[in-house]
Amino acid sequence: MRGSGRDDELDADAEFWGIDPALIQPEEAIGLWEIHAAALHAFLVVESQWRVVSLAQGGLMWVGLDYSGVRAGLRGAGLKLTPDQWSEMQMIETGALNALNRVRMQ
Repeated sequence: MRGSGRDDELDADAEFWGIDPALIQPEEAIGLWEIHAAALHAFLVVESQWRVVSLAQGGLMWVGLDYSGVRAGLRGAGLKLTPDQWSEMQMIETGALNALNRVRMQ
């Protein structure tokens, strides 16, 4: 049943990330699939490496990760990503960009 406690949190998370709440099944929404752990870990290691621009009308716009900084951060952490893991990390980046810039627009 939707609308109480943990389900409210799932609905709020779905809305924040732009996911249709009807697609989330609480039993499936718990945890992280192991196959995606390396990409998420890599993103969290370099999450401070954003390129941000100042807007003339005020505020900021997140443009994306600075890949030179990402490369240095991953190397410093001793992480090597496969092309598939890199692609997954870019998908995480895209989701984060959408969320960060949506907050700016509200």
